[in-house]
Amino acid sequence: MKLAAPTAAVLAAALTGSCLASPDSTSETAGNAEPAPDSAQNESTTDTAAAAGELGEAEALYRRGEYDSAHEALEPLLRTAQSEGDSVSEALVLTLLGQTAYRQGDYPEARALSERALQLKLAVGLDEELHRSYNALGLIAWNQSRLMEALELFDRTLETAAD
Repeated sequence: MKLAAPTAAVLAAALTGSCLASPDSTSETAGNAEPAPDSAQNESTTDTAAAAGELGEAEALYRRGEYDSAHEALEPLLRTAQSEGDSVSEALVLTLLGQTAYRQGDYPEARALSERALQLKLAVGLDEELHRSYNALGLIAWNQSRLMEALELFDRTLETAAD
């Protein structure tokens, strides 16, 4: 499956663990690296760097606990991914939006966003990201006192986590 340029950068950031790390993590965002000066520049490369940079900025806001600002930064990224039919980027942005809602205590919104992210990840075969969605849904269920559902989701987290 060939990924659109913005997707490749966003996916690379997510796969390095930067997109969904806990806010307590001390590592800075990945995906903000600029292309080497001697590399060929084109609109696609510029779009890729911009998309990765914007997601990285939103993630940095999230990690600092600036959840309202992170949400505001993520909304246009979500609209862009949706308008371009970029399901991979949409899933990754929805995941971070869900985590943001979770941190703000809006569990119904966090659940809705996380479920949408999970469905997109399943649809596009983003298997290496499934554990993040199952874990997020497990935490939400736990905090809503749906303990048996939470345990089932945590089991799915372990089943889908990469070795």
